[in-house]
Order: sequence, then structure tokens, then C-alpha cells
Amino acid sequence: MFPRYLINFDLSKIKNIYTDFLIVGSGIAGLYTSLKLCDKGEVILLTKGGLRESNTEYAQGGIAVALGDKDSPQLHMEDTLKAGVNFCDPEAVEVLVTEGPKCVEELIELGTKFDKIEGKYKTTLEAAHQRPRILHARGDATGAEIEGSLSQKVINENKIKIKENILVIDILTEHATCYGLLALDSNTNKI
Repeated sequence: MFPRYLINFDLSKIKNIYTDFLIVGSGIAGLYTSLKLCDKGEVILLTKGGLRESNTEYAQGGIAVALGDKDSPQLHMEDTLKAGVNFCDPEAVEVLVTEGPKCVEELIELGTKFDKIEGKYKTTLEAAHQRPRILHARGDATGAEIEGSLSQKVINENKIKIKENILVIDILTEHATCYGLLALDSNTNKI
């Protein structure tokens, strides 16, 4: 029989920390989610390294989004489905292309600075797209720009507690409900 958790532990000897929301990871998903939830309660953001150490930092290229009057979510969807050669989930693609413009606007409101030419967002034409719709930030440093802008917002938000160098060991569940995490503090080597 397999053990219930990856390591044996005595819960009474472990420091318990309580919060409304516990976010694991400081990539774009973790940072964005922390910012969205901080008005709804206390947020703790755990990251296994430093706040700005995530794969988002290394994401190059741009973001495909239908902006402008010569493009549309429908055209973007057609291009994406064609490029996906029947491997795409059409419902997921529809969500991506219809919600994408709003999400990019939100990133801009949160401080992301996409490249501009003469005051307008610069979009480029890239493979599989029939319209120029790829947004870049600092050339090919799009991930680094998004990571930097969201990280700064998280740092400035006093309702988000950042816990760096915390390695999640296990998820504590019972009957498919998550009740917490078991984590190791890399600085103290304590659970």
C-alpha cells in the first residue's frame, strides 16, 4: 500500500500558517491570480526561489491577439484551428481568441509596456497568421516585461504576503478536497 503523503510528519510539530488564498508559483499565472484575489481576502504567494525567478522570465516571442479594426477574434480562431491541424480544442480556442484582447488590456493596465510605433501598439505578422497580431515587449523579452510588471504590482500590494524559497512537498487532501500544503523552507530546512 502506498503512503498517504510523500513523507511522514507529525502535524502537531509543524508550524501552521492560515490564509484565505494560497498561491504556489510566481510565474504569470501565480502573480496574476494573486493580484485578482487580493481584494477578496489574504493571499500568500509561495515561490521556490526568488519572486522573479520563474520560467515566465524566459518566455520569448510575443502574444497573439486580435486588436485593431482589420482583425477579429473569428479570423484569429480560423488561423489557430488551421495551424493546429485538428489538434486544437475548438471551444478552448474560442475562449482564447475572444477573451485574449481583454486579458492583454488588463496586462497593460497592470503596467506591462508592449512595443509601440508612433503611439500605436506594434503588431507583427508571424507564421500561421493572416493578419499582423503578435504583440511584443522589449523586442523578444515579452515574458520578462510581463514578469517584471506583475511582480512590481505584487510587491506593492500589502494584501499579498510573499514567501520566497519555499518548496512545496505535498498537497494535503482528504476526499478530493485540498486543505493545505506541506512545504519546506529552503532557508531554514524546516517544514
